[in-house]
Amino acid sequence: MRGGRPGIPTLYAGTVFRSRLESRWAAFFSELSVPWVYEPPTDDLVAGWLPDFCIGGQVLVECKPALTLDGLAPACAKAEASGYQGQVLIVGLAPSCALSARVRGRATVWRPARWSRDVTLAWAIAGNHVQWRRPRRVADRP
Repeated sequence: MRGGRPGIPTLYAGTVFRSRLESRWAAFFSELSVPWVYEPPTDDLVAGWLPDFCIGGQVLVECKPALTLDGLAPACAKAEASGYQGQVLIVGLAPSCALSARVRGRATVWRPARWSRDVTLAWAIAGNHVQWRRPRRVADRP
């Protein structure tokens, strides 16, 4: 954790994610039938940056707990500095808070992500998949 609160490790689709936000994005991608890989091996592609996902086999995704597009700026700068040359999606706390670009170092132009369809329902369903549930203790069982 760097500043702020630590993430709550969350299990989704057999994968333990570092945070509920990451697990919700995984569930969201699943709802959209987009294949995803969590923390993909990228040693030969990027320096000093471990993206949270690779989706569709070609787009690297970074999740940040940001409410606004401006809050995603540090993650954009990190992606630019990594040396990666390709499509990147930086996402925040909802699909409306997402930036996309073909990274070309400092010449990168970030734009609000455009989804191919209305994703409101898929985001809500994804949230239902990863809700926090208090673990049952032995004393709680009848």
